[in-house]
Amino acid sequence: MVVFCIGVVAGHCGGAQTNDLKNSFHIADTNQDGKITPDEFKQHVKQEAFSNVDINGDKKIDRKEWKKAVPTPQPEGNFDALDKDGNSAVDVLEFSKKADRNYNYDEVFNALDRNRDGSLAPDEFNARPSFTIFSIKF
Repeated sequence: MVVFCIGVVAGHCGGAQTNDLKNSFHIADTNQDGKITPDEFKQHVKQEAFSNVDINGDKKIDRKEWKKAVPTPQPEGNFDALDKDGNSAVDVLEFSKKADRNYNYDEVFNALDRNRDGSLAPDEFNARPSFTIFSIKF
């Protein structure tokens, strides 16, 4: 099993600085209405996890990046399972499809939505324990 933690510290799980959290909220709030909807949350989680592995920022994950991100003895098997088109690169769509099968966005979103209004305010989003809640298992 491979776990990618996301949040504001690229490349590893851990705590974050306040400015990073504010920036992360603004990035997730794609329509800039001051709240994060379930759809915005879902897209943010996937994009952040993908970006943490796409070290060179070329919008694809190659084997070298995958090996660096995946602390397992045989990372190639996981990579090959993700690379559905066999082009030796995992794109956002391939990564997202796997994430959608292995991550319960609604459960996590509802846990963060303390006031149960169906959206995340900055204080709800920024109070998250990123090292445990934002992880996608592959």
